[in-house]
Amino acid sequence: MAVTDFVPNEVRTRFTLRHVLVGSMIVVGGLMLVGSFSFVREAYLFPRFAAIVTIIGSVLLLVQNYLPERLNRAISSSVDVFGETEKELSESVGSDREESADEASSDTGQTAPTQFMTLLLLGFALCSYLVGMLWTIPIFIATYAWRFDITRKRTALLALVGFGIGLAFQLVLDIPIDTGLIFEMVTSRW
Repeated sequence: MAVTDFVPNEVRTRFTLRHVLVGSMIVVGGLMLVGSFSFVREAYLFPRFAAIVTIIGSVLLLVQNYLPERLNRAISSSVDVFGETEKELSESVGSDREESADEASSDTGQTAPTQFMTLLLLGFALCSYLVGMLWTIPIFIATYAWRFDITRKRTALLALVGFGIGLAFQLVLDIPIDTGLIFEMVTSRW
C-alpha cells in the first residue's frame, strides 16, 4: 500500500508549483531555525524569529483551504498596509482569475507566469547557494526581464542597479553574499 492511497484524488490533482515553493520555504525556514542555534546570544534573535515566522506563515498557506472559513479569510485576504484602492483590489482579483486561466493554458507549451516565477525563485535560491547571491541577482533580473519582454536597455540598467544594491548590502553589512558553495569548495582545496 502506497502513501498516495491515503490521499484523496481531489488533493492529488491540486498539487501545483505553489506547493513546491511553499514547501521549500518551510525547508529553508527549518534550516534557518536550526542554524540560528549556532549563533551567540546577541545574534540569534532575529534569524530565529524570521525562521519561525517563515515556517508558521508557510504552513498556514499550505493548509488554508482546510481551515475554518473565518480563519481562511483572514489568511487569504489582503491587508491594507499601503492604502490599496478599490481599483487595485479588483485588479488583484482579476489577476487571480488570470492565474487560473494561465494554469489552464499551460497545455499549449507556454509556461504560465505563476509557474515561471516559482521556477525562477527556486532557481535564484539554488544559484545563490551555489555561486553567491551577488552574482545571481543580475542573472535573475535578466531572466525575468526576458520573460516579460522588457527592453534590453532597461534590463541592463535594472541588472546594474540590482548588482549595486547587492554590493552595497555586502559592503555595509559585511555579509559575504558573493561566495557560494562552489567558491568555498575551490578555496578550501588551496
